[in-house]
Amino acid sequence: MSDWNQTRQKYKESYIQSGISLAAWCKSHGIDYQSARKQIKVSEIKAECKNVIGTKRQKVITPQPQKANHGSFGQGNQAARTHGAYAKHVEEDDLRTASEVCSLDEELLVSRARLVSVLKQRQQLDNLLHESRLAQDLEQCKYLSELLMKLVDAEDRAVARIESLCITLSKLKRDTVMIRKDKAQAELLEQSIMQRRAEQNKNDKVIYNISW
Repeated sequence: MSDWNQTRQKYKESYIQSGISLAAWCKSHGIDYQSARKQIKVSEIKAECKNVIGTKRQKVITPQPQKANHGSFGQGNQAARTHGAYAKHVEEDDLRTASEVCSLDEELLVSRARLVSVLKQRQQLDNLLHESRLAQDLEQCKYLSELLMKLVDAEDRAVARIESLCITLSKLKRDTVMIRKDKAQAELLEQSIMQRRAEQNKNDKVIYNISW
């Protein structure tokens, strides 16, 4: 889009409805984020929308029982409440596995698996949203659009976490190498000192020749 005033207004409307970040909104609309952030001042939009977000934010529509995913969590499940609207698209076994992660390598593996899962669900939602638009089901379109925004945010968080874990693991590996190197140097230094002391003690010996 070349009309940034129009683009700003559209983002403002989406922000009022869902509180979506500019990066996520640009990604979902195929707009270059780096260009948009120069033209659209989010701080100004937040100030303008401060008094209306609380009353105009749309709520996620509860799906009908016959449309619910049978593999989703129950209404009282804590994981479902924690992960929000897209929790019903995450397998309970996956969350249980994530809770049992004991190392950064395992967490990286889980994060990558989570990203793949989110990408698959996003593709499915894109297809459902397209079908709903063709059927002119506005209510379903609104629900799927809000859910898609949450998945986009989840995707961004998963990518950021993977990058963070990779950096951390790389640093830990470098630290491990340095620790081993320092330990080896300390052992060599200790051996060198012991050898010098042994040679010094040998040279300091006094030999007495007694003639009877």
